[in-house]
Amino acid sequence: MESNRSRGSYRGNRGRRAIRGRGRGNSNRYGSTRQQQSQQQTSYSVSSPSSSRSSISDSNNSDLLHNKEILEQRRQKFENDSQNIERQKSSEYGLISRGEDMRLRDNVQDRHKLFETTLDQMKSLIQTSTPKTQTPHKPTNTTTTTTAEDKILMSFRKLRESLLSIGLPPEDFTKNVFLTSARFSVSLARHQSYVPCINQLIEFDKNCRLLSSSESEEILCYLALHLAHFEKDLEGAFAVLIYNFPDVAVGVGGKGKEWMGKSKGKDGNAVSCCSVVFSCVYCLTVDDYCGWLQILKFLEETDSAGSGSSSVYKSVYLNFAKLMRYRYDEIVRALTKGIGSAYFMLGKTVLEEFTGVCWDKLVSQFDVGWSLNDSTNTVTIRQRRKK
Repeated sequence: MESNRSRGSYRGNRGRRAIRGRGRGNSNRYGSTRQQQSQQQTSYSVSSPSSSRSSISDSNNSDLLHNKEILEQRRQKFENDSQNIERQKSSEYGLISRGEDMRLRDNVQDRHKLFETTLDQMKSLIQTSTPKTQTPHKPTNTTTTTTAEDKILMSFRKLRESLLSIGLPPEDFTKNVFLTSARFSVSLARHQSYVPCINQLIEFDKNCRLLSSSESEEILCYLALHLAHFEKDLEGAFAVLIYNFPDVAVGVGGKGKEWMGKSKGKDGNAVSCCSVVFSCVYCLTVDDYCGWLQILKFLEETDSAGSGSSSVYKSVYLNFAKLMRYRYDEIVRALTKGIGSAYFMLGKTVLEEFTGVCWDKLVSQFDVGWSLNDSTNTVTIRQRRKK
């Protein structure tokens, strides 16, 4: 019995020790677990989500900094932004089609201001390019003139884009911008500018009768001359003329200057625009090169419109001559070829009146290969064959 009690007490003591040991072991284990968890929490709190995102963004930025293509795109973007800011502060306007500047579209005063500035630039350009007295040793600076012309053309383009982007019905200001732009670009023979202007003016006039009869006649004549000389589309030129001016087409021919008295302008002194253009296209159709050159000479004479006619007709005639100049070299070469096959000899004066070109220019520019006898002032065109 004693042994059993002693065993029981031993087992009990050992069990209690084991429990205590387990308790200590568990408490140590739990304590170490809590410490590990606190360490894990501490380590987790160090690597918070914001810090992980910043580390990711830093790595991305480091990648961007080494990507030359992306850096160049960003440089151009910020450069364009800075340029737009500077442009907003300056008086220079940008093109709406390129997304450079929207002030002309949004502000009526800016459009009127730019148009007035452009008109002043045109006047100063005309004064500098055609001075009243110009000494031979001081020629006009063509580079400066070309730069001024391009600047004016660009200003007109900005105005046209702003007016078209508004989407409102055209008014008198719109007509003045497009009409002045067409006249100026025709005077420079810049078909890239005057063709869109002419087409848009015709569209305006078709929808709301924006142009007067004389303005409509002028614009349609520009179009017909462009088709006949630049595009070399005689059929298209005649279609424009006959459709719009059927009465003038009757009886108009290219026989010398007889056609000049058949139709008068409203001022009673100037020949109507459509009569001149009809005769010009007619001469091209029948290969009447002498008649074509006579029309060109008539248009380029400063007083061809008559002393009582308005300056508007004179400028229109000069614009017509500018469009005819597209085929000037071709016409002169065709005429000299015809003279070479038809004549053996001609007087120098008669030959110059025939061609409208002086003798020195015929030799240097058109390379006719004819010989001049200074004593008799006779040009030998080809030699007779000896029998």
